[in-house]
Amino acid sequence: DNPVRVNDPIRYTIRVVNDTDVADGQVDIQFPLPDGVKLERVVPVTNPELGNAEIKNGAVLLPYVPVLGPGDSIEYSVVLSSNQPQTFDMEVKVRSENQPEGYVDSVTTTVVQ
Repeated sequence: DNPVRVNDPIRYTIRVVNDTDVADGQVDIQFPLPDGVKLERVVPVTNPELGNAEIKNGAVLLPYVPVLGPGDSIEYSVVLSSNQPQTFDMEVKVRSENQPEGYVDSVTTTVVQ
């Protein structure tokens, strides 16, 4: 839902797809937490064996994906909350062995009183 109310769950799905015909590896997925935004939970929809997310320097770091085969995907369900009204971009950054310069995608979220 967008907009969402202060302190209500803000739900996202992060899906990374290897749309090439070669395997990729060391896939790094991360996103910053804007001021007033808290990570409530991250649930791996695929590959639950990868482990837990970590927060470091104001960013959420999802576990490295060691290998992502051709056509394979990885998906996470992410829930955030905001303690204040604001508009922010949920900006997900992905880097890998085959894409070291990375890729960024974002969606704007509005939080109202």
